Amino acid sequence: MRSIDDLKRWKSYGFNMTPIIDGSKAPGIKVGDKWKHDWTDQELLKSERIGFFHKESNVFTVDFDDKSYVSHGYINLLPYSFTDGKVGKDIGAVATHRTYKINGHGALNFKYPAVKSKEGGLLIETLSNKQTVFHGGDRKIFVDVEPKEVDLKLLEDRLGLICFMTEVEKAWVKDGQRDEAHLRLAGALARLPEDRFPDEILVKAVEHLCDRTDDREIKNRTNKITYQRKQLKNGKEIFGITKLKKFLGDVDLAAYSLLIDQSEQEELQEQEIDKDPKEYPLIDGLTFDTIEYPKVNLIVDPIIPE
Repeated sequence: MRSIDDLKRWKSYGFNMTPIIDGSKAPGIKVGDKWKHDWTDQELLKSERIGFFHKESNVFTVDFDDKSYVSHGYINLLPYSFTDGKVGKDIGAVATHRTYKINGHGALNFKYPAVKSKEGGLLIETLSNKQTVFHGGDRKIFVDVEPKEVDLKLLEDRLGLICFMTEVEKAWVKDGQRDEAHLRLAGALARLPEDRFPDEILVKAVEHLCDRTDDREIKNRTNKITYQRKQLKNGKEIFGITKLKKFLGDVDLAAYSLLIDQSEQEELQEQEIDKDPKEYPLIDGLTFDTIEYPKVNLIVDPIIPE
């Protein structure tokens, strides 16, 4: 269970805690209890599960609500902070909540999809005016640190990226098609604004995808991102979101709109029409001699490339 020291530590984080009624998520000890914010330590120790109120604790929580538990696998793309989750026979131990301190800019209001659909359902939302059950029973704390302050725009971008990677993973291909799929995914990711989505966060996202799909060619997959960005800067044609959608079976991948302005997305889609870049085009010897290829890094000079 929990100790007095646990309660003291969580109070030092600013948590205003409440018992949770058995068999529910409602604050209190028994059905019909009114919400209150001055429960005694003994009441908190005795309750099987406890939660904290967002408003009174000056925090907001990112709530992963994907019923298939795919989006949960990308939670570490978010900035580090207090994290709790669920434990069960069917799901094991899964982090479902990451909580942040509210700063002068307030709480982030995020929900995707904005309207629940029969096909996908809710993936992620933020909670700022309710309470979160975080300890006891089927709940587990994964990161027991004081909630951190976070840049809200950065957090919004990371949440959008998680939603996009969730949609991508759900439509992902079988073994024989992975390299082509990763080439198109890298192209779509490479087109994102570099100041908002630096290489390291995109690489981390693809590493998670590889790990979750039992793909061991991680370095080969992630190298495509930096290479595609170099190609784009050099004015070369690269794949984008339209080609990725088509390759994955004409899927929607609607979360890509969270990562790029609508005007930019429309422009990129227009640029992709009738363009089908190849990673290894067939050319004649004369053409080969006129092309300037990127320098190859050698492990053993001159025969073994990186």
